[in-house]
Amino acid sequence: MKTTKFIQRLRAWNGDARLYELSEPLRINSSTTTFIVVFAAENRKRKKIVRVFASNEDGTVRNWTVLVELQNEQVHEKALSSLGFELVPVLQKTTDGKIRSSFLVEEIFDYVNKCSIHGLVDLHNQIFDRHIRVEQVVIDGNEGSQL
Repeated sequence: MKTTKFIQRLRAWNGDARLYELSEPLRINSSTTTFIVVFAAENRKRKKIVRVFASNEDGTVRNWTVLVELQNEQVHEKALSSLGFELVPVLQKTTDGKIRSSFLVEEIFDYVNKCSIHGLVDLHNQIFDRHIRVEQVVIDGNEGSQL
């Protein structure tokens, strides 16, 4: 399975832009990339749109050729999926010893504020599905128990 992990939110963009690292290089014409920017926003006609661009590891777009464009959509995971990649959570230990997930709490709150009860059930199922796919967590260099 080809996977991708969230690296960071790109604040300089006018919309929701995020940098992702791919588990396998993505071929674009005669070159490849392992970093992409997924950008979601509304266009001038107030239509929702998601676009994907090849980028460097710092989030600078290498080529403005659109790799994927989804109309009436703003979900990054759907754009990643259309490229054949699945977003997986990344657990990291912070300097204060806490475990941090790559899924941002603010993104969950944004989603909850926009959705119906069916959307909340879908969100619960997605979180549960992703949570049980994480097999082991490494804490202080030792393997932790399964989640």
